[in-house]
This record gives sequence, C-alpha cells and structure tokens, in this order.
Amino acid sequence: MIDLSFYFIAIPMASLALMALVPSSQLKLIKTIAWISSSACLALALFVLLKLDRTNTSFQFISQLSWIQTPEINLHLGVDGINVWLIVLTSLVSFAGLYACSSIQKDAKGFYLLYLLLTLGAYGTFLSVNLFFFFLFLEIEALVSYPLISNWGRGEKKFAAMQFTLYAILASAFVLVGLLGLYFLPAIQTMDMVQLGAHLQANPLSLALQHKLFAFFLIGFGILSAVWPFHAWGPIGYSSAPTAGSMLLAGVLKKVGAYGLIRFGLLMLPDAAALWMPWLALWIMMNLVYVGFIALAQKELRNLIGYSSSSHMGFVIIGLACFTSLGTAGAMLVMFSHGLLVALLFLIAELVERKMGTTQIDALGGLAINWPFTATCFSLAALAASSVPGFANFAGELVILFAVWNQYQWLTIGVLICVLLTAIYMFRAIRNIFFGPIKESHQNTEEPVKSLFCKVPFLLLIGFLLLIGFCPTLALKDFENGLTQLKIIEKGEELKTNSELI
Repeated sequence: MIDLSFYFIAIPMASLALMALVPSSQLKLIKTIAWISSSACLALALFVLLKLDRTNTSFQFISQLSWIQTPEINLHLGVDGINVWLIVLTSLVSFAGLYACSSIQKDAKGFYLLYLLLTLGAYGTFLSVNLFFFFLFLEIEALVSYPLISNWGRGEKKFAAMQFTLYAILASAFVLVGLLGLYFLPAIQTMDMVQLGAHLQANPLSLALQHKLFAFFLIGFGILSAVWPFHAWGPIGYSSAPTAGSMLLAGVLKKVGAYGLIRFGLLMLPDAAALWMPWLALWIMMNLVYVGFIALAQKELRNLIGYSSSSHMGFVIIGLACFTSLGTAGAMLVMFSHGLLVALLFLIAELVERKMGTTQIDALGGLAINWPFTATCFSLAALAASSVPGFANFAGELVILFAVWNQYQWLTIGVLICVLLTAIYMFRAIRNIFFGPIKESHQNTEEPVKSLFCKVPFLLLIGFLLLIGFCPTLALKDFENGLTQLKIIEKGEELKTNSELI
C-alpha cells in the first residue's frame, strides 16, 4: 500500500540514483537534480499540509511495504498532527539550504549526494511508524554528518566531524537500547508504533521498567537535543560544517531528539515521565541560562548562532517537562519556528563569510548601507529570536511560559532570563555587523542577494515565521490533534506535587 508519505522517501532516493549516474563534470545537471528533488518534496509537503484531515486524529497518507515477516519489519510511514509540521520544516530548510551550496566546487557531486541522503534520513525519521526504520533513518543522519563536515567543512573540521559523529552515535546507542526494550519487554512484540502505543496504554509496563527505559530515551534524545552538559558538541559541529549542512543539522536533526522524546518517552512511558519531568525542568535551566551566557560571550557569528540554538532548545525541553498538552504543543511550535530561524541565520552567515571573508563580529560593520535586503532579513531574524510578537517564536514561547507558570512557577524566571540574554546578543550582533560604524574595506561591497530567485529561500523562511506568528492556531490545532490521537496523559496534579520537591 503506497500513499503520499512514500514519495518523501522515493523522490530523494530516485534523485540519488539518478545523480549517481551523472558524471562529476556535469555540475550544472547535478545541481538541477538536487533543486528538482528539493522543490518536489517542498511542494508535496505543502500539499500534504493542506490535504490533512483535521477531523481525523490517526495517521494519514499511510504507506506500508512488507520487508521481513519475522520479526515483523515493514516500511511503515504515516503523517499525523505531530510530524506534519516537521515534514514541512525539513522541506523548507533543505530547499533553502541548496542556495548556500553554490560555493561548493570541490567534489560537488559527493556533497550533493550526501546532502540528499541527509534529507532522506530526516524525512524517514519523522515519518517512520516502525521502530526498525525509525532507528535506521536516525543512523543515516548520524553517519552522514562525518563525511559532510570533514570534507567540506571549515576550521578544525576533522576534529569537529569526529566529535559530532561520536556524540550522535552515542545518542543512537542509548536510543537503540530503549527501542529494544519497547520491543522485547511488553507482552506483545511488535515494531509497529501504533500497535505498541495502544498496547502500552491498555497494559502499561511496571513503573520500574518504565523508569529504566525512560532513562535511556532521556539520555539518548537529550544528547541529540544538546541538553546540558552535552551542549557544546552541536555548536562546534555547526560552526565547522558547510552552511547547508549546518542548516539541516541544527534546524532539523536537533529536533529529532525532542520528537523522539515525545513519541517514545512521554506517550509510551507516561508514568515514568511524570516522575522524571520536574527534575528535567530544573536540569534544563542550565540550557536556558548557562548556555545563554555562553552565547553572549561569543565573538564569531556561527558560534553565536550555534550556542543560541542550544540555549533555545531549552524552551522545547521545558515545554515537554510540563507534561501537559499545552506545554507539549508549545514545545512543538518552538521546534518548528526555531528550525526556520536557525536555518535563516546560518544562511545569512554564509553570505557574510562569502562576501567579507570573515564572520568575526568585531571585524564587520556598517553593512546595512550596501546590503539592505540582507540587513532586513537579519534584523527580522533577530526580532524573531528575541520573541518579538508577530513571529512564530513568540507564540510558541508564550504558550510554554503559560505552561511553565502552571507547573513550576518560580522556574519561569529562567525562561525570562533566556529571552533577555537572546535580545542582548542578537541586537548587539545587528549593531556591530550591519548598523555599526562602516569599515573602510566595506564601503564598496554590494548586496549579495540581488535576483528574485535568490531571495526566495529567505522569503519562504521569514514568511512561515510570520504566518505562524500571526496565526499560531494553524499549527497548534494539528499538534493538539496528534496528541489526542496518541492519548497523552495529563499529569498536572502529580507534577504539581512532585514539583514541590524541587
């Protein structure tokens, strides 16, 4: 049985096969294949978003192809309210990332092959409804990052690639143990996430077993989400990776951690989650505040974006830690908006480096005079990061703030400190790079984004940030439908009691 969800896998795979047959010298044809693949997936994602039945809370556009009978391993894909916006996010970021690939000349064919493979892994991870294929696509994302960074990165790229990949594999190892536990420990042994979820809701595991499995998921998906003290490996990898890779790794791959924690932790192991969440809320304050101060100290634009990204993932995790539909929906909204934002910021950083030869903030200045479009885009991105009303980030973080206030009132100060720190370092970056005193060497530089075609990726990212910012219910209703389908268990009273221990 094949439906629309299958084509998110089929299109990149067909493009990979076709690109592999093209000689490396045919760079224009290779780029054309990549653009067609990315554009087709973006169009398909928007079509699925529009055609999603909002009255149906179960998986839709289901594709299922049998592979192995015993154990039952099927390529089972589906779209619901939880993953539909993450599919749109992946499509938007992968499409915009191709604009940053124009400077890739060395072994360009290999780069585009790996880029499409990384995109394929992201689609597969979000769409998979089978434990085996979820892990398989997760491993693709982890392993592709090494050659992508080490061959086409910058700076200490070999070290950054090795560190990034080792942490990703370490996280996958913890996730694998948790997935094996979900397969072997319940009375029913199935890799189908729908059947498994329904069985665990009717016949939950003992609290002791839930605690053990939840610990593995929390560590594995926590590492992928760059929670403290695993906050530094991500920014180092992002700053060393080629820009298109940074956009996918920070904008999409980092969201897999929170997505997996929702699917397997909160929704399949709710009793253990209810007891872990208050401590996780306290723990994640280190991301919001401590990593926020690290971002404040950065003097290089890519490092600033990377550490800001790790800090802002604290919003997502603390939203999940509330363990309510309100907090979880807010966390998912921040996942979507943050993915767009960090991709936009890395794209602008690529322009700055390509034209000026540096991304050291103090070495730049006054670029807005000659770069009106780029300066406007960066200013809008800074406003979005600073939670200014009208952007999707504000809507998501406001929902999380209400959820945190309901569960852990005094921890809201950490959320507000993070917002304040973000405003300081983002507006300082605007002032120093675009609106500070103009450097003598910058006076004759021209706007790097001139044609309408080149402006499309920027307009798409900013457009969706504004669209969801002004109409957040477009996404929040889908998230709530997905959570209803998965029957998230509200633990408000239990959390309130446990939060007194903090």
